[in-house]
Amino acid sequence: MSSPVSKGLVAGGVALVLVSAVLFGLAALTQGGEAEAAPPVMPTTTPTVPSTEPTPRDVPAAAPTRLTIPSIGVDAPVSLYTVAQAEAGSDGVTGRSCIDDGVITCIDPPDGTTVSWQKAAVGGIAFGAEPGTDSDGTVYLFGHSSAAPGTVFDSLYKLKTGASALVTTSAGVLTYDVERVVKPEKGDYTSTPEAIDQVPGRLLLISCYHGPGAKTVNGGYSTQNVVAVLQLRGGTPNTGQ
Repeated sequence: MSSPVSKGLVAGGVALVLVSAVLFGLAALTQGGEAEAAPPVMPTTTPTVPSTEPTPRDVPAAAPTRLTIPSIGVDAPVSLYTVAQAEAGSDGVTGRSCIDDGVITCIDPPDGTTVSWQKAAVGGIAFGAEPGTDSDGTVYLFGHSSAAPGTVFDSLYKLKTGASALVTTSAGVLTYDVERVVKPEKGDYTSTPEAIDQVPGRLLLISCYHGPGAKTVNGGYSTQNVVAVLQLRGGTPNTGQ
């Protein structure tokens, strides 16, 4: 599975919605979008029982090392997609190389079990943030899929709204929730908001679509992407963070 991308933006063969904020004692947004005062938090004489759940805390942006999606059985290492890997890869639909004049033009992960991370500035790509609670752009993770089981994102299209994914970094573990899954044509990928919009806390999981009704060419290469759009819910830092 290859993922064609336009220069400066990942696209094609393998790449989203804001979670509402809860504000205590500050201001809440009305349906019209304007802020209205919220009642302050008042003291109470009832003893506070400590929660047994860890409180989400800051996890500084760092390179991702592992992706876990329990609902579809994904537990895979994540590695940076490099210029050398692009030179060895190709777009299965067009047959073209994933590198053009030193610029990465598609994402073709080096094997079927590893997730590739697109990082901004590597091979001339414009977008690709590090995951973290302070991340200011979209995080892009790509993986292969096929009609036969055995590759990392075979079941990506089965993700349901509300399902969770965990991204591990050297700084901690980040939890994301699925907001939607879309299946754009590869030729339309770079013109869709899912691919272009840079949203703090957004994670995109991208693969080729090999589910029911999938359209293929050249002996089985999909003409569609499947793109899961997730939004950051919280993070748990490593000890000492």
